[in-house]
Amino acid sequence: MSKELPEVENVIAGPGNLLAEARTSRGLSVEDVAARLNFRVSLVKNMEADIYDKSLPDTFNRGYLKNYAKLLNIPNADVIGLYESMNGVAINPARMQSFSNGTAKKAQNNLLMWITYLILAIFIGFTVMWWLQDDDKAIQKNDIAAVENASNSEANLVNSNSSDVLLDTNTEILDEENNDVKTPEQQSQSAVNTAIEPLIDDNLTESIVNEGTADNSLASQEESSSAASTIEKAELTQVVFTFSGDCWVNIYDALGERIAWGIKKTGYVMTIDAQAPLKITIGKPELVEIDFGGESIDMSVYPEGHIAKLTLPLSSQS
Repeated sequence: MSKELPEVENVIAGPGNLLAEARTSRGLSVEDVAARLNFRVSLVKNMEADIYDKSLPDTFNRGYLKNYAKLLNIPNADVIGLYESMNGVAINPARMQSFSNGTAKKAQNNLLMWITYLILAIFIGFTVMWWLQDDDKAIQKNDIAAVENASNSEANLVNSNSSDVLLDTNTEILDEENNDVKTPEQQSQSAVNTAIEPLIDDNLTESIVNEGTADNSLASQEESSSAASTIEKAELTQVVFTFSGDCWVNIYDALGERIAWGIKKTGYVMTIDAQAPLKITIGKPELVEIDFGGESIDMSVYPEGHIAKLTLPLSSQS
């Protein structure tokens, strides 16, 4: 009858036995090691018993073992190799914040920093673009306002000049009309003189007849009849006015009658038959062509933009 042998558990020894044997061979106590390495006595005993604090990162345990091995002149590779292959050693899975982790975190922080800088640069760029566009709009508005002000000033100046010219024209025209218009007393006196003159002539004629011979009386009567016939049958002169622009005119004939006046439009051709001489007032002589009895009147002798006063026929034509 065979006996069952107990199962032998394969246990891999840790670095504790190696450290304890080396310490003993050097004649050092646990307290001596703890004093030299500035460790707690319990920590030295736990390392020799292969008991490690699982709450600490693995790097701490490795550091303790390396310091202990260095004190006993044991190669670090041997001690760490036994530690890594030790049966039942629970490696703390907590991730240690090593230099590599710190480097990774630093790289991540640098990335976030660059992203922040990029966002800030984009924001500043958009702000500058908006400011430049707003400034350009303000400059354009100022330019438009300046052009409008200049146009308005020029228009006001032109209107002012036109008003001054028109006022001068109207003033001269009114002065001329006032000079030509007769008061009621003057008209009455003229009518009386007109009525008296025939009477005076008749009285004079009668006086001549009474004092003179019959032949002289007959001759006087024939001369009076001839003069009246000449006045009645006086020839009328045709005058043609051609207007190249709006122009004001005022025309009186030989009898002092006003035969044409007012503003004549561009392109208007005015033909009148009147007894010369004619008294003519023209607001803008450069805009009028005059044909008097088939002869063209030179209007270039009158200054442009000024009122021209003339009597037709001219002295050279009379």
